[in-house]
Amino acid sequence: TLPSRRSSVMAARVILALLGLAGSASGKLPSRHSLVQIGTEANIPFQYPLYKQCDEKWAADVMVTKTICQVGCLMSSTSMALHGSGILLGSQGPTSEANPGTFNAWLKTNGGYDGQNDLDEAAVAKVNPDRVTWPGDGMHRTNDLPFDTLKEYLQKPRVVIANVDKGHHFVLVTGWISGDNDTVLVNDPGFPRTNYSYSKDIVGWRIFDMDRSSDTREDEHPRLAPNMTLRLTQLNASCNDGTPAGIYTRPSLSGDPEHAPWVIYLEGGGWCYDEASCRERWNNGSNTLMSSRLWEEEMALEEGIFSQDCTKNPTFCTANHVFVRYCSSDGWSGAAPSSYLGYGFQGSRIVHAAIEKLISPASSSSSLGHPSNMPRLDPDHSPVLFTGCSAGGRGAMFNMDRVKQTLKKAKGFFDSGWWLDMEPINNPLPHPTYPSLVEQTQIGVKLFNATLDASCVAAYAKNETWRCFLAPYAMRYVDTTSLSQAFQYDRFQLDKDTYGQMASKEPKVLAYAEEFRKTMRDTFQLIHGSSGPARGIYSPACYDHCSVQKDGFYVTSVGEGGPTLAVALSRFWNDQNSRSSVWEVDECAGFSCGVGC
Repeated sequence: TLPSRRSSVMAARVILALLGLAGSASGKLPSRHSLVQIGTEANIPFQYPLYKQCDEKWAADVMVTKTICQVGCLMSSTSMALHGSGILLGSQGPTSEANPGTFNAWLKTNGGYDGQNDLDEAAVAKVNPDRVTWPGDGMHRTNDLPFDTLKEYLQKPRVVIANVDKGHHFVLVTGWISGDNDTVLVNDPGFPRTNYSYSKDIVGWRIFDMDRSSDTREDEHPRLAPNMTLRLTQLNASCNDGTPAGIYTRPSLSGDPEHAPWVIYLEGGGWCYDEASCRERWNNGSNTLMSSRLWEEEMALEEGIFSQDCTKNPTFCTANHVFVRYCSSDGWSGAAPSSYLGYGFQGSRIVHAAIEKLISPASSSSSLGHPSNMPRLDPDHSPVLFTGCSAGGRGAMFNMDRVKQTLKKAKGFFDSGWWLDMEPINNPLPHPTYPSLVEQTQIGVKLFNATLDASCVAAYAKNETWRCFLAPYAMRYVDTTSLSQAFQYDRFQLDKDTYGQMASKEPKVLAYAEEFRKTMRDTFQLIHGSSGPARGIYSPACYDHCSVQKDGFYVTSVGEGGPTLAVALSRFWNDQNSRSSVWEVDECAGFSCGVGC
């Protein structure tokens, strides 16, 4: 958990690694960065807001001859440190909290720049001479600060802004990864990155002292407690029984949720595809998957990608979290307000309604308005991970490109949605107890009036559009950068296709499981190296199903010493190159042989 501002040492010194001005030589932000793997033992002693220099609120504001968006990463990083330390601008008159817009205006008025858009470090102390000092050891033109000293400064607390990308960019350092003495966690004003390499990326520092002891903003802006519950908001779309669908939301802990990343997660939970399966689904206690009438007003989610413990989930612990609850029983595909069964199937409409709700004005006050606890999702600028598990993973897959049309900075992560077109094992019973997954899909696509990926549907004959439910056929048509997790012994499909015989581990059952694994690995090649956007694979050799919402997110790995899903997803999220992606496929031998299975 993160300590409050009041836990900081009185008269703490804040170090800002401020080595020149980003972009002062070229006038441009760097196009991409090297990748740094992020571990799971993160240390983030204090919380600071995340400001983006190209935020439309101040992107076009001129510094001297260039705009904040062009060369303002150093100034933006400094504003985060001032704001996080509770130091207001204008101590001798009207005051305002520091952000890139207000701090730039203050610097221009108070002689804070030279003629080349460079920051005058001594001028920063004028913000509040009693609380800000430009010390004698402030200038570090090389990376001469030992890693252990860096950790010591951050814990005191001392705030560090690192000069990276060969001297062309600046980022506010917020923490480090235990054990590797190299990974530095940051608030990056220019890129959707969360970490840099101490040895490979950082080229210098500058040091300021800032006194946090007079921080009076605690009562005005109370921090949210970790692991708080998500709150329900109704949508203008319906569950199977006509009750309103809904989303559960929880704002970022970053102190600046408007600039935090978003995680939008589609819940899984199977489906129904005919009268018998829908009747069974309603009667077996799963009717919360068909109706919202028994939904609770709040929901606690504390594991996996929803964890707010930054030592476990450093990349998404301070994201705005959205949990889209599943009640359409159609794999998030349906566009049928009604059917011969008496149920509607509107999963695709629910996805659209959820996005519509989140981008609606935050001031909306009606019961069906914008979630009262959330910032507005900016469709043009907010970075979004659109994800889901099982039925939710498949739903995220074939809704992805439509979502991308609205949310310009969205990426996709699809967990355990990799269904195979494979015949089930010979059924030991006189009659099948249910149709195979492929047969269910063929029935359901008509019942749901399914809205699938348009380019995929166009590629198949009318009676074969069911293939667009299955990842091996559908993924090659997903045009958005994405990563899929596929367990090589997927528990859900193997249990279905062996009619519940997996627990027996009989030779014929294990032989089927190995054939299943081989088939799955073969299908990965259908997207490996294909043209178009990056489509990555993360595939542990585990008999499992879904981990993005469980502790397996940061436990199970691919290979001995290989990356966990938390690490792999961080690499994928931070990669700025649209043609590179994660490709991690377990090679171990034997049933469920993966590490952490």
